[in-house]
Amino acid sequence: MSSISSIVLPLYQKYASALSKHGGMIDLSVKDPHLSVSCPKTTSSLITDFINYTIKNTRKPHLIIQGNDKYLIIKEENTLLEPNFKVKLTGVEGMKISSRIGFGTKLQFPLK
Repeated sequence: MSSISSIVLPLYQKYASALSKHGGMIDLSVKDPHLSVSCPKTTSSLITDFINYTIKNTRKPHLIIQGNDKYLIIKEENTLLEPNFKVKLTGVEGMKISSRIGFGTKLQFPLK
């Protein structure tokens, strides 16, 4: 099992400057960075895909990465997923995706 920090910190370091160049930002708010993530490789890959999609399709993206006892949560209030991309993001058992006009997109990855 990999911890939240082993997945999130490399992505934060990789994408913080790219988001900044697009007028956006990324915020981290994880209660316990040592909690274990189920399916770490798939989770990391799906988060990477979502961040790239957000950078490409959202003006001034503001990503929020949160963690609680049950989920690693990635949110962006101005991103609306295209249906075919939403299907591409499924791949972790217990993962939840919501994407609605006026609410943006939220991905929830289960923790173990």
